[in-house]
Amino acid sequence: PLFSALSVANILVIFGILLQEGRVALCSGHLALLTPVAEALQSLLFPLQWQGMYIPVLPIEMCEVLDAPVPYIIGLDRRYLRENNSKNRPVGVVFVDLDQDIVHLGWNSDN
Repeated sequence: PLFSALSVANILVIFGILLQEGRVALCSGHLALLTPVAEALQSLLFPLQWQGMYIPVLPIEMCEVLDAPVPYIIGLDRRYLRENNSKNRPVGVVFVDLDQDIVHLGWNSDN
């Protein structure tokens, strides 16, 4: 599912962010896609292990968790991207749109 949803270039970008213990939010309209993609990203880190927060599917009502100052991999419904423009999203969080193969780096308003 990971390689079906994302291009190799975007997978490498996400892989680099995870190696730096960044904050990654995976977004898709298909909630069944979130867990396999998150597990595949963790498998890419082998022999290292992900020590940050890991929530494969986060309910949309609990989005304040995205403000946590710790490394994480979180899966979200794609509605979050539609309802929150880039100015309303937490700074420094990489949002990955699995449905459109887009990575929003989250450092400025142009992403």
